[in-house]
Amino acid sequence: MRVAGFMPKTLEEALERAEAHIRGEEAVDIKEQRKRGSSWRSNSPVRKRGNYNSYDRRQKGLDHRRSEGRNPPTREKGMSFTPLTKTPQEILATEEVKQNFRPPRPLPKSRKNENFTQFCEFHEEKGHHPNDCFQLKKRIEEAVKLGELAHLVKGVRDKMAEGKGKEVNMVNSDEKVPHKRQRLEAWELQCVCFPPTEKGPLSSPLVVEATIGTLETHRAYIDTGAATEIMFEKFFNRLSNEERSRLQPSGTSIKGIADIPLKPLGQLTLDVCFSEGQKKRIQPLTFVVINIPSNYDVIIGRPGQCAFFMAVSVGHGTVKFPTERGIATLQPSQEAYMVEGESHRSEEDKQRLIINPKYPEQRIRVNPSLSQETLSYLEKLLTHYSDVFAWCLEDMT
Repeated sequence: MRVAGFMPKTLEEALERAEAHIRGEEAVDIKEQRKRGSSWRSNSPVRKRGNYNSYDRRQKGLDHRRSEGRNPPTREKGMSFTPLTKTPQEILATEEVKQNFRPPRPLPKSRKNENFTQFCEFHEEKGHHPNDCFQLKKRIEEAVKLGELAHLVKGVRDKMAEGKGKEVNMVNSDEKVPHKRQRLEAWELQCVCFPPTEKGPLSSPLVVEATIGTLETHRAYIDTGAATEIMFEKFFNRLSNEERSRLQPSGTSIKGIADIPLKPLGQLTLDVCFSEGQKKRIQPLTFVVINIPSNYDVIIGRPGQCAFFMAVSVGHGTVKFPTERGIATLQPSQEAYMVEGESHRSEEDKQRLIINPKYPEQRIRVNPSLSQETLSYLEKLLTHYSDVFAWCLEDMT
């Protein structure tokens, strides 16, 4: 489809120009019908009412012919043009019109001296304004009739806008995100507060008890900085066959745990239960499974905390969340503190190698996600070339 002298770039533009072309033809047809109606009236017989009327008409005709001899009337008189959304000067300023419109006929001498203060860009001469140029208006009217400028007819864009609904652009994630509930239950709106603590502000990680699927764990780490829930492979292997069969491929990578991004084994969704006596709550959470050593079993990130409406206070060493029976409070158990102490020591030992027996306090940090075979080979290689390292000040001179 070729409209207005060039190919439309989009379907919407093509439909708009087609609609404009139709509106332009309708406007021209209406004008032609009006002309035919006026000519029919002018040719109809008129009854004479008296000789004085014929005398007046003869006198007026004589005066009219005399005035025409002095100032010939412009052809614009009696001719109507289609209402447009732009003025002739604005239409002429577009590149399409400049390229497609043929040059106009020269102005007659009688009109060249009408007004020296105005300049017509269409004729490129002084004498009148382009908005008053009859030839330009006529050329534009022809272009409207041919459909080249029909999109400028008043009302076309408004009509196109009426049938177009409001567009809402949304960005959707590939991962399935549960829809938020429109209305919260009354018990979910309970007030959560933290009283002053006598022990002073704490800084230990929040490691609490939880039930993940069918397994209980004392090593669920509440991490307010994690963007997802993480399950470590050693805990995943303890799940039942039915639960492990839910593992699905994951296209994301995990950053922040190791020095390099980690490729997960997959992801799975399990029911998670946090409780304090009779106050408990169960929510399904999606875990990303990774295969690096850790003293934690799972990490509950921000999505899981939001699912339980958790209020986390590291300074109080407490996690609170609403249940149907009231506010539940979770605090790290003694076993959790022991796990945390072991975690620091074991992780330090696993991530650092002794490659020079003379300086056992100086260790080399390595990636904990490396396999045991790779780790052993790396340790032998570094030990063999340990002399290239500077172990003391004398080695640096």
